[in-house]
Formats: sequence, C-alpha cells, structure tokens
Amino acid sequence: MNVFFSLLLYSVPCAILAFLGSCTPARLAQKSRVEQIIPPLDTTALAEKAKEKPNALSEEVLLIKSSDNNELIDKICAIVDSEPPILLSDVNKKALELQLNPSEALQELLRDRALSIYARRLKFSTMDTHKAAEEHILKIMKENKLNRDQFDKILRGAPYFTTLQQYSYETAFLILKNQIEASIASSIQITDKDAKRALEQNKSQNKKVEVVFVSVLPGKQDNIKTKEVTATSQFSKANDIRKEFLSKKSLKSLKVKYEQDKDVRFSGAIEYEEGVLRTQYEAQLKSDPSTLITKPFVDGGAVVMIVRIEKLLSTDMSETALEKVRNDLYKKAVRQRLEAVTKEILVSVPVKVNCTW
Repeated sequence: MNVFFSLLLYSVPCAILAFLGSCTPARLAQKSRVEQIIPPLDTTALAEKAKEKPNALSEEVLLIKSSDNNELIDKICAIVDSEPPILLSDVNKKALELQLNPSEALQELLRDRALSIYARRLKFSTMDTHKAAEEHILKIMKENKLNRDQFDKILRGAPYFTTLQQYSYETAFLILKNQIEASIASSIQITDKDAKRALEQNKSQNKKVEVVFVSVLPGKQDNIKTKEVTATSQFSKANDIRKEFLSKKSLKSLKVKYEQDKDVRFSGAIEYEEGVLRTQYEAQLKSDPSTLITKPFVDGGAVVMIVRIEKLLSTDMSETALEKVRNDLYKKAVRQRLEAVTKEILVSVPVKVNCTW
C-alpha cells in the first residue's frame, strides 16, 4: 500500500478533527441531516433481537458464531437501546487506536452510541453522511485501482484490522459526530471579551523558566593535603553566597560583589526547558521546591548551586492569539455539552453491558 493510500484512508477523520480547530460561528452554523447509522459488521439479525428485548439478552445473542464449525468469532459486549451492538472486536480496535484499556474503550463506544441517539433526536438524516462516506471510499478505490473485495482485504490486514463495512460505518459516524459538534457550537457565543478574559487568566501560566549556575571552583591550595578540606572550603563559600541570596540580595548585586573573585563563577541565564540541563539537574531543583536556589552540591571539581528564575511573559493580545483562544473555548464548551448529553442519554435508555475487565 502506497503512502498516498495511507494518507487518503485517514483523510476524513483528520479533516473532521481539524474542523473545530479552525472553527468560526459562521462555519459552525452549517448543518446536515443525519438519522440512521450503517450497522457495524453483519449484525442486523442480532440488532433486531436486541431491539425486541434490549435488557434480556440470551447467550445466543451474546455470542456470534461461524456457521460451519460453531466457533466463537466475536462477542457482543454492549447494546445501547436499539443501536447496533458493540462487539468485542470494536472494543479491541478502539483500545488500540486510542491507547486505552478495554474498559475505557468500551466507555468511548457507549458514548458514541449515545451520540447516534442524540442525532436522531435532532432529526438528522443519514442520506448526506452515507453519501459522503461512500464517495470517500469510492475515491480511495479509484485512486488506488481497487475493487471492493480488494479494498476489504487490505482493511482486514495490518495496521487497520477492520472491514470495508466497518470502515464505512466509522466514516459515516465521524461525519455525523462532526455535524453534531457543529450544531452545538453554532449555539455557543464566544466574544472577544471572553477570549481576552481567558488570556488574562492564563497569564500566570505564560512564563519562561531560566537557570543561573553559581559555581565555586577549587582555589590554589598548595598547603592542603586532602580534597575534603578543599571541598569544605568551597561549600563554606557557596553557603555564604546562598545565605546572601536568601536574605533578598539580588543576583545582580551578588555578581557585582564576586566579580573579582576568580573562584566564583556565574553562568547563565540559561533556558532550562530544553536540552540536557533539565534531565541532569531536575532532581536538585526538586529537592527543595520552596526556594529559588538549591543547596550546594558537587559537580566535577566544583561546588554548584542552581538559581531558578521565572519570568512572566507579556500576554499576546494579537488577533491571532485571540482567535486561537476563542477556538479553544469553543472546543471546550462543545466537549462539555457532549459529555453532558451522552451522560444523560446513557442513564435514560436501556443499556446492557456484557463484558467486564
């Protein structure tokens, strides 16, 4: 499979995920009508049985068996109202895609089914979503010179582990989800005042961390016979400098005071967020988080202290920054509304869960 095919295969999900990242109220006001979802795999008969008795599933309904050798090939893990069953294979696939454990993956799928119910309540229709999903699939097959059987065979293998029917369902559902999010977002108003307030609230997090290394080097100790004595002398001087800093003396005044002392060296300021310094010295900075200067420690032949400097950066109030914050606020509001909607639906409709971990 060539690179183009891989990119095209995921172009719909990627485009949908990118949609809200560049949303505006005008774009979000666009709606489609979606009413039903293509059922996953070949579970129509089972779905009909579940529809009749959604809370009293028999073992016959719970197990999907092959017709030739009665071998268990899949299992229904959950049914939400009259929605298509959630299969064990669906759970495993979702867990792999999102790097979740099976229980978390099942919860994601339960929320997806709740969204389908919510779409029906909004009187959406499937014609547009089915058409868009089918057009996407036909485009992939045409560009890669594949028929449906060949495409299905590719989808069943690594890294996709799905079927053409399941891929069609998932594509249609992603389009549906996008439309639901757009419908919700179109009812949300985020003003410039809201965006500016959010920027101001995030001001405390908008900071730059730098460090200054204060090193006390070994001096000329011709009469000293042991390294321990030298180290004691270095520690003594380092502790004196540390006490001065903690007594509210500025780093600038300390640099001036020790400017002529060849045994004391100030290095920096150096950006701490990048490079090996973070890994090498993080333990020292964490050892006493209540202070901005570490206790002296040996590093090679020197006794070193680290002074942490936190600088608040000026708040960017440009139109680009405001637009970014505005989009973040839209996405947050939509996510909260969706969480509330799916939670309400899952407690108001019949839900049968048969898989536990």
